[in-house]
This record gives sequence, structure tokens and C-alpha cells, in this order.
Amino acid sequence: MIWSYRRPTLLQKGVLTHARQLHVCYCYSPMRYAWDLHHQYLRESGLKRGITGFIAQMVLHYIRMWDTTAANRVDHYLAISQYVAGRIKKTYNREATVIYPPVDTDTFVPHEGKKEYYLTASRMVPYKKIDLIVEAFSGMPDKKLIVIGEGPDFHKVRSKARRNIELIGISRCLS
Repeated sequence: MIWSYRRPTLLQKGVLTHARQLHVCYCYSPMRYAWDLHHQYLRESGLKRGITGFIAQMVLHYIRMWDTTAANRVDHYLAISQYVAGRIKKTYNREATVIYPPVDTDTFVPHEGKKEYYLTASRMVPYKKIDLIVEAFSGMPDKKLIVIGEGPDFHKVRSKARRNIELIGISRCLS
């Protein structure tokens, strides 16, 4: 049996199996930058025009062709959520069984003493809209927001943060 994760690594996506090997793919998400958000990625990266835009669009076209070929090699898809299963169906025209990511419920139990703050943790990239969350909380000074993450939008997010918003880089969070 071959297990793969649909993450942006070529080896896992393009794994070749023998005729009697079962290839099961636990998919986090089809490639957003190649499929449903490619126009947004190109626009926000400044790659919609000119020769670099043409090259970027051509490369994405070949990535989509390769991804479709690789997706058809998978015998069975597992998805982390119903939403991702829907994206697999739309993108690859394949059904997926939903198996939610495991959580150690002996270690992670609900805590009775709650603190008054909101939390978001994410890679800071344009399509995640972390800047929009920070902008909303900047208009609510009585609400505390903690933002965990790093990425290309970090400085943009930090510029919108007010005193009620704490930004924590992922490296600081893990130490």
C-alpha cells in the first residue's frame, strides 16, 4: 500500500505504484494556487501581465495538467473535511471518504476557566484574509485578538494591528 498526502510536494503527488499496490491519498486540499484561486494568486503576486505573467500562466497550465494526471493515479481519496471532499470532487471528479484529523482527546480536553480573547492561527498569505480579521478587531478596542503565524502578509497585518491585537510569530510560539 502507498500512502500519500496531497501537499505541495511533487514526490508524494506523482508517486508511481506497481499494479498490485493500493495508493490511498489523505488529501488536505487540492492545490489552491493552481485551481480555484489561481487568478487571485497571480493578481496579488503581480503576475497578471507582461512576460512574467505569461510565463506564470503557462507554468500553472502545465502544473494543472500534471496534477490531473497524478490525481488519476490515486486509488482512493481520504479528505480531512466535507469541504475538502467537495473540492476533490470538483477538481478531480473523484469521491473522497472523510476522516477528520486525529485529536488526542486524553491530552486536549475542554478547559473550564476561559480567558477573554479571540485567537487565529494561520500562514499569513493573501487568500487567508488575516489582514481583514485584524482590521475588524482594530475597530473593536474592547476585544483582544491573538494572531499566530508568519508569511508574506506579516508586515501588512502588523501595520493594521492596534494595541488590542498581539502578533506572535510561529517560531516564538513553538519555543
